[in-house]
Amino acid sequence: MVVRKKYDHFGIEIGMWNRDNVVNKIECDCGQLANKIRGKHEFFECADCGRCYHKERGEYVPLENSNKG
Repeated sequence: MVVRKKYDHFGIEIGMWNRDNVVNKIECDCGQLANKIRGKHEFFECADCGRCYHKERGEYVPLENSNKG
């Protein structure tokens, strides 16, 4: 499982000292940031590649068949 970097609303990486901050963006496999989808719990989508992620067992994993292209 890949450990993805997590970022808060202001783009600050969430680490050991600010782990209580709300995750708003995560690192995508394409190198860009996947934004949290409003209205869905722990669900993220990358605007560039279209890949979607969800939280599973404490880590963010890609959904099956989530690429648009």
